[in-house]
Amino acid sequence: MIPELPATSRRVTAHVQAAVAAECRNVATATATEGHRHIAVYAAAAALGELLGNGWISAAAITHHLTDAARRHLGVAGFDSHELATTIRDGIAAGREHPRVLTDRPGHR
Repeated sequence: MIPELPATSRRVTAHVQAAVAAECRNVATATATEGHRHIAVYAAAAALGELLGNGWISAAAITHHLTDAARRHLGVAGFDSHELATTIRDGIAAGREHPRVLTDRPGHR
């Protein structure tokens, strides 16, 4: 079961869904080498952690989506579920410290 996103404006919901999709795609298609894989997972978790800082997504949802996206990397070059979970947790914590800001688009309210 996929954790649900908190209810919010349509614009924020669309932004969060697009961000989750993009970050999951980045993780899923990352080069499976040790350094690249870790950087991709950490960067994705940090980017989505910025959304958590505003309460736009839960840590459980971020973890679920990124874990699913990284499944193909598990078992490659010693990359295991513990390393994945730790990398996601650390990235979320870093991103959460810098909540993302959405500004009004010109001509829109």
